[in-house]
Amino acid sequence: MTAIGDHCSVIRGWVNFEYDDALITSWTRMAEELISTVLRCKHMIQIDTGVVRNGRVLLPTDWLELDFVRDLDFNRPLTYRERTQFYSNPDPLDANYNIGRYTLSGNFLMTNPVEETDGRNIELTYYQAIPPLGDDINWLMQYYSRLYVTATLSVATMYSIEDDRAATWQAAMQTFIDSINEEHIKSKTSGGLLILPGKTKKKGFG
Repeated sequence: MTAIGDHCSVIRGWVNFEYDDALITSWTRMAEELISTVLRCKHMIQIDTGVVRNGRVLLPTDWLELDFVRDLDFNRPLTYRERTQFYSNPDPLDANYNIGRYTLSGNFLMTNPVEETDGRNIELTYYQAIPPLGDDINWLMQYYSRLYVTATLSVATMYSIEDDRAATWQAAMQTFIDSINEEHIKSKTSGGLLILPGKTKKKGFG
């Protein structure tokens, strides 16, 4: 049986009714969309490379949120600047105003319009949308199967079925999401001593 077929069987077991696979799959797709908007975890992180054309890079189709942007040719990070500020240089004579900066518009990332950026390679580290569950298992089902189940059941009670457990499923879904998000925030600074700018590590004892 396929991964989505197994999932449909699990959901039928919870609701104790023989809904067909097509209907349960539709709930699952809505659950994936819902989870994508609120979940942020390490398994969502993807890294891709885009080439600058006409001062901009088309972002991956599955991107939700950027985590880190780097200019590979200059080996330097790029930091976000709000779009109005990006295009409103307070000092027109300052050619360096947007060096090392980028801004966003829809599915496009714009780089410094002053520099010669066309042809440059930009590394994009981003959070991806949940890949749809299909014949094969995806990472969400592999690592967070409880969230998959509770989210699908929550969507079902919102749109299709009546069940006294609806509030319990929705609360469980939110609890799982909050816990995963919190663990992800902690993991970003794990494994080493965090040293703030301007601070040096104290040597010796006492």
